[in-house]
Amino acid sequence: MTKAKHEIRAERARHTAQKALRPISPYAKGPKTVFLRDERGNPMAVVAPQVLTPKRAKWADALGGLTAWAGSALAVTIVANSAQPHPLLWPAAVFVPFFFVALYRRGWRRVLRKSIPVIFTTERFIVKNAEGGGYVYDRQEPHKFFWDGEHEAARKEAEENGLAEMRARMRGQVIAKPKYQSETFHLYLNYRGYPYFVMEIMGREAARDVLARLNQVDAEMDEAVAMGAMAGSGPQSEWDDMAGKIPEKV
Repeated sequence: MTKAKHEIRAERARHTAQKALRPISPYAKGPKTVFLRDERGNPMAVVAPQVLTPKRAKWADALGGLTAWAGSALAVTIVANSAQPHPLLWPAAVFVPFFFVALYRRGWRRVLRKSIPVIFTTERFIVKNAEGGGYVYDRQEPHKFFWDGEHEAARKEAEENGLAEMRARMRGQVIAKPKYQSETFHLYLNYRGYPYFVMEIMGREAARDVLARLNQVDAEMDEAVAMGAMAGSGPQSEWDDMAGKIPEKV
């Protein structure tokens, strides 16, 4: 029995060691990225980040409050239709749903994220827009993606929030205004020395991941141009060698 346990532990240790030595793909996490080939067999890639914008965050927060009100109304209705409900059920039905407002808002923020695909080929890249079109840029021209967290909208919101909080203190009140633009990063493309707006992303970590992925895939395309074929830096499963158009899943 002791020998069997020892063998099991040794096997687990070997498995853990092998797993630890396994190379990690740079595409294992972060924005969804699909590599494929166009009709001519040339490599291309689609980066489709799911991002939250300030406007959608405001919608999510409003829906979170409405969800709490709806939950409270539903709970009160259930208690009212119950036979001889316990007296404590009434205040519980009214107030308990409001304890989960933050959870509701997080859920709605996840649901309301939007996808903004960026399509790369060896010759150009396209930033898609909500109308189904996109802006086409020549990859052979000098370019680089970068972000800005000190944009005008963030400065304006900070000033308005600071003024509102100061007025509240003068009235003996303490308030904390929600921050939307102040937590938003604007992603730009420096193209031919001029900044072009690409997308806005709430959250430093999310913006960092999108920026890193775009520059990473752009570098992959540079390697493809230099080598005549895409340099495979990820697992084979990250590729779709079948010629065709951009898949519908993006």
